[in-house]
Amino acid sequence: MNSLVYISHNYLLDVKYFSEIYRRKHESKWPLLAVEHVFLKSAVKDLSKKYYYNRLLRLFNLSDVMKLNDKEYRIKMVDDTNCFNTNSLPLSLTGNKTLIESYHWQVFNKLLLASGVSEKKTKDIITFIIERVSLIKESNDFSLETSQLSKENIIYYLSSHNDDIYSKVVPMLCHRKDDELLININSLDIRHVKFVRAMLLNIISEKDIENLISSRPDDGWKSNLSLYNFIHNSSSISKDDMKILQNIIISVFLSDRHYSRLLLWADDYGHYQLVSDLLITRDDITVLSRSYMSKGLYP
Repeated sequence: MNSLVYISHNYLLDVKYFSEIYRRKHESKWPLLAVEHVFLKSAVKDLSKKYYYNRLLRLFNLSDVMKLNDKEYRIKMVDDTNCFNTNSLPLSLTGNKTLIESYHWQVFNKLLLASGVSEKKTKDIITFIIERVSLIKESNDFSLETSQLSKENIIYYLSSHNDDIYSKVVPMLCHRKDDELLININSLDIRHVKFVRAMLLNIISEKDIENLISSRPDDGWKSNLSLYNFIHNSSSISKDDMKILQNIIISVFLSDRHYSRLLLWADDYGHYQLVSDLLITRDDITVLSRSYMSKGLYP
């Protein structure tokens, strides 16, 4: 009887101990939502002022600290628009075109070349990734999760070839929940030159792209057509190449929306950081989804 009481007592202590840990972990989430609310409200107000696109670029480069109820919270914004969305890479196609011939894989090919990877190594890497995906598809474990290529998948495949290669490519990669490959023409800066050139399939030079980025009007490009006309009037490009550029600019370039991630965490306490996927327009910022991650999984 005494042993039963002892076991019951220890069990209750364990339940109380783990319940307290659970409570503290979840309590650390609540202030992050409050910080998100305050920060986004302030950001919307700031973006409503003059020089919207300059303010937007500053927002995308933000890494700051906010104080709330005597506690400091880290804030970091990550641009998820002007980057290569790994989820956009098709893993199967209808028709006679092969994966490596598809537009998205061609862009990925150009990104590797722009990062200093040789043509042979680039071909080897892409062939390796596609063959690896084919093996997964042929197995019985091809589910929704394996029907996408995450940023982590790409990093793993690249690092399998050379530790130095992926470090040059990773800054241009992202992974959104949608399967679109996008560029916002009004939130580009000099860091995006290689990515923009790859998206345009290397048809125009880096110098022309630098000129394009620096020539953005203060109130932004009004439409994709205005951007296309600028390229047409300022570059010596063949008629056939201009047709290719026109199709790309119309289908994958944006001027009115941006995607971003907001990362929030506290240095001194708490178990989680809040990751909020955002849709930013000129009038508002919408939270598309939220997730709580263990500290250290994102920068």
